[in-house]
Amino acid sequence: MAGTINNINAGGTVYGIGAESLTSQNGIDGLEFNGSGNVTRYAVCSTAASTAEKTVTLGANFTLAAGAAVYVKFVHANSAENPTLNVNDTGAKPILYSGGTPADSSAWDQGEVLTLLYDGTSWNIEGGGVYAMIAQKQDQLTFDNTPTAGSSNPVTSGGVESAVSQVNQTALGAYPHATASGSVASFADGADNIPVRSLTAQIVPVQAAGTPSPENPLPISGWSGANVSDGSNILDLEFELGTINASGTPSISNDNMRSVNFTPVSPSTKYTLINKNGKAMRWFAYKADGTFIARSNSLSQTTEITTQANCAKIKIVFAGTSYGNDIFLADKFTTYSVTFPASAGTVCGGTLRDNGDDTWTLKSKPYYASYNGEALVGPWVSSMDVYAEGVTPTMGAQVVDLGGTETEYTISADSVKTLLGSNNIFVDCGDVSVDYRADTTLYIEGKVNAIMATIANL
Repeated sequence: MAGTINNINAGGTVYGIGAESLTSQNGIDGLEFNGSGNVTRYAVCSTAASTAEKTVTLGANFTLAAGAAVYVKFVHANSAENPTLNVNDTGAKPILYSGGTPADSSAWDQGEVLTLLYDGTSWNIEGGGVYAMIAQKQDQLTFDNTPTAGSSNPVTSGGVESAVSQVNQTALGAYPHATASGSVASFADGADNIPVRSLTAQIVPVQAAGTPSPENPLPISGWSGANVSDGSNILDLEFELGTINASGTPSISNDNMRSVNFTPVSPSTKYTLINKNGKAMRWFAYKADGTFIARSNSLSQTTEITTQANCAKIKIVFAGTSYGNDIFLADKFTTYSVTFPASAGTVCGGTLRDNGDDTWTLKSKPYYASYNGEALVGPWVSSMDVYAEGVTPTMGAQVVDLGGTETEYTISADSVKTLLGSNNIFVDCGDVSVDYRADTTLYIEGKVNAIMATIANL
């Protein structure tokens, strides 16, 4: 439709020309504009966290060219190394931090909106990347336990890499992150109610102790799900050889360990006493002035306890002569249950991963309820045989091929959220490793304390 002239003044100047579109179409930051409609550069990316190529769709008028800019909201956090961005099927282009450092597996958090600018070859995160900015510095410092030769200063050249390499790569609201692992993953600087970046649990076959043989089969059982538990720890961590008698008085023992100090508790309050490795143990209740109240029955598993109305502090005694992190007392305790899909059948080996975005990935190892000569990669576990290279399991035995190709399943379940400060995470199906977001203040305090301890020991 032709434009209309609304007014011409006496001097011949034309005002108010109306048109449906401009005569010439022009590009603005990669979007073609002719005046006929709105131009927006906002898109939502729903690509899974573990997929490196992130894809988004803008309007049909997008052109990939140097200077193009987009605003992208990422539904999921990123867990892939060297992620790329593909806008409107124009090709996957690398995502870089400002300064040219490739984005890594922690480049953004779930729900974050990033501004990305295309420079002709890559998409650059504008203003983002705490770590990237630090990594560009050439005069960084590294705190090392070994001082520079000829110097008493524990600070050596190379970068504050050990202290900052775990910083989460977000432009705003960044949390440092760190890792912990073992039969119990323990750390003291967790952020309050924040999902873990990832959690990976080993799934091990359950089999009675002993030497399996055709004459002495040891049945294998698996898992239909896993329970991931997280509790704080208020228990005093100093133990000594000895016990406490029925009157609440310390006594000599070469077979037990007891608390050196009292652990303060609140009266008439529920706590969770975690005893992951099943050691026999008791807790002893005392009044504020140290008067003994009572002791519990012998406990050998995770138990909810309630302190007496006049209880102000407790001590613990457990069987054994070594102390790990497998016994602790929690005033905050949560269990996350993850049910395996029925299609997975009996899961006797593999891994379970919390991706940090309310999705879990189950990788199940091959399991044969009755071995019939199937090809095995090994090592394997058998109900009738001890594994040895070159040995074939007995026909009819239960067999788990721990080296075999895994079958992958995706599960929707709540992600583990850390407690503020003390966390002790364990899984009933095997050892666990956690990549978690730390509370910034507690994280820095921990680093400072570690540095001061290093300096004090020089």
